Amino acid sequence: QYYRQTLTPSLLNLVHSNIKNGFDSFVLYELNKAHSKRTGVNDENVPNEYDYLALTIANKKPQPGAPYYTAKKYLDYLAESLQLQFVYTPIKEDPGYAESAPFEYRRSSMVSDLVSGEYIGIVGEYKKSVAKAFKLPEYAAGSELDPRALLRAQEKNILNYQPLSRYPGSERDICFQVEESVNYGQIITIAKQVLEESELETSIAPLDIYQPKNETLKNITIRIRLVSHQKTLNSDDVNLVINDVIAKVVSATNARVV
Repeated sequence: QYYRQTLTPSLLNLVHSNIKNGFDSFVLYELNKAHSKRTGVNDENVPNEYDYLALTIANKKPQPGAPYYTAKKYLDYLAESLQLQFVYTPIKEDPGYAESAPFEYRRSSMVSDLVSGEYIGIVGEYKKSVAKAFKLPEYAAGSELDPRALLRAQEKNILNYQPLSRYPGSERDICFQVEESVNYGQIITIAKQVLEESELETSIAPLDIYQPKNETLKNITIRIRLVSHQKTLNSDDVNLVINDVIAKVVSATNARVV
């Protein structure tokens, strides 16, 4: 009965003690093995053993925004370092996995790799019952990943080394006003599809999601960075790409740029 099915509970058990010892803001992670009951047993009649990578972020003091996005930032960095493109899919109902058990599915996402389609894991905020049981601060979130899936995704992707550009890049912020049902992931997916057609080196980052109380509309702001390896970009070069992104997002989501 002492076999671990996931690593997250072990990390959560250390959060309160770290805060008591004076660490107000920190990240904990563990790379280790755990045993899955839902995949049955092996030929020795014991639960199958798998590798897991778990991460938990915590901050004792209230912070602006949702902790989900801080946890997601670490995954974005991991994806960028491995030259992968993560897709974050909202969870419509609790999948009932051991890995998802600590997470509030309404404030979490399933993570997969865009190119290979590999399922990577889950990222999100914890259930209130879990936060209470482990005495977590209000600002806490985390992820549980399959490192073997990361390896498979990287092997399936075609990795092309490209040196840093010697030309300065350009950044543009776009704020879309959308219906409540439209989520950040939809806008990012559309924008990425447009940017993949460009010859420029591109990246997208979330800046802000704001919805006034009792309003059905919300604002989602993203930042797009463009870099050329041939020249310094001028306003016409940048506007051509940005306007294409805006047109596709507006067409697909009925958004309005504000």
